[in-house]
Amino acid sequence: MQPGLARALKLILRELEQVLVPELQSDRARSTAGMLAQLLRHLALRETQLPDLLDEWTRQQQALLSEAGAAFDPGEGGAFERNRRVTAAVADLSARIAAHSVSDTGAGLTDPWCRRAVTAERNHLAARSSAEREAPSLQHSSERAALLDVTPERLRPYLATKLPGFGSVQVTKVHKLLGGFSKETFIIDAQADGNAMPLVMRRDIALGPVAGSVADEVPLLRALHAQSMPVPRPLLVEADRSVFGEAFFIAPKAAGETAFSNVHGLDMGGGQENAARALAEVLGRLHRLDASAMNLPRSFFDADLSMADCVRRQVEAYERGWFSRTHQPSPTMSAAFAWLRANLPPSAGRPCIVHGDAGLHNLMMDAGRVSVMLDWELSHMGDPVEDLAYCRTWVDQALPWSEFLEIYYRHGGVEYRPEYESFYSVLSNLRVVVFAAQSGYGSHWSEHPELPLMFATTHYHNVFLDKVAAQLAG
Repeated sequence: MQPGLARALKLILRELEQVLVPELQSDRARSTAGMLAQLLRHLALRETQLPDLLDEWTRQQQALLSEAGAAFDPGEGGAFERNRRVTAAVADLSARIAAHSVSDTGAGLTDPWCRRAVTAERNHLAARSSAEREAPSLQHSSERAALLDVTPERLRPYLATKLPGFGSVQVTKVHKLLGGFSKETFIIDAQADGNAMPLVMRRDIALGPVAGSVADEVPLLRALHAQSMPVPRPLLVEADRSVFGEAFFIAPKAAGETAFSNVHGLDMGGGQENAARALAEVLGRLHRLDASAMNLPRSFFDADLSMADCVRRQVEAYERGWFSRTHQPSPTMSAAFAWLRANLPPSAGRPCIVHGDAGLHNLMMDAGRVSVMLDWELSHMGDPVEDLAYCRTWVDQALPWSEFLEIYYRHGGVEYRPEYESFYSVLSNLRVVVFAAQSGYGSHWSEHPELPLMFATTHYHNVFLDKVAAQLAG
């Protein structure tokens, strides 16, 4: 379900007033921000209280028209005809008021009916201005806001209790990363026994777009780490929501920088060849793993399911997510789900561990090597072609696809089947639309709405729905 526009406007107003304005330095910037805030309040009012105010104004106008004897007769006909008659009657009323105004040249209007008409409009304007002044931005409850606030003062005693093996733990700074549409990420500057120990907290978002919790990722991450895969290594996982509001895990911060971080597009520029080669190696190593020997929970690995079963369950899960979280009909999405069900790739080979979001944006590179591959919340058992088809958007800009596959095969990758690339391309684009709908649901109902989720609701929904439509329509 798409959130109401008024809620989106109030969320933007909240971020403007509480996040941006306190950081502004110049008088011009603060004045501009003040004008923007007032405009947002006005627009938010139009989506909430203005319809009621206009209904009341219409009732007043109809009463005045009736008293003045203006030619207002709703009569028969459709909405257009009724609106035309109301417009004509209001024009007649305005003409009568103008005539009275000309004749009454003294102090104010002397005709009681004319005074009442002008007073009614004045009352309407006063009610509207009052509503604009009083329209609140979205506020968190003070208790909820305090619980979600990750500060050094709150984090230090928690870490000292949970990580006693690190001796004296100190926390100097906590920085929340901007973005993060599925989970929240915090960078923690910490020290243990006087030595730097940078950490990362990964926390759930209430009513977020992706099903499952960070706690569900931990068994897979620990199993992959035991296989020497470059993945986050959780030091602790906390499922108790009374600690910091939602479940989270904390892991050491990997060295290096993300291979690709341009959120506005895929124009990566030069210097990405090495990252693309590293991605080929990581995916080759991942897809060759035997999940049956890794002691994974049955919720992740079910030995009774074929590859086709895994893919079918994926499509069904996205379909359930779409129809349970949106009330907006979409011929494109209905057609896409039908097309996916009709074009499921046949079972071929054993299911593999699939990352699900295998792009350069999830690689941390340090000294030319992968230090860690991030964001495993979409991982599942399935077809490795899904990862390969997904990452090709990045790879094709960095090096020839044949070279990527040669490295992938050299490190144990399974056969790439290009005939199924279109299926997984539609699936990956469709799931973003589903996640956008779920983000909208969360933005509408969450007591702690987040601006990135609202952005995902509007921006990614449109962009990726267009991609799906283009793929289906040809």
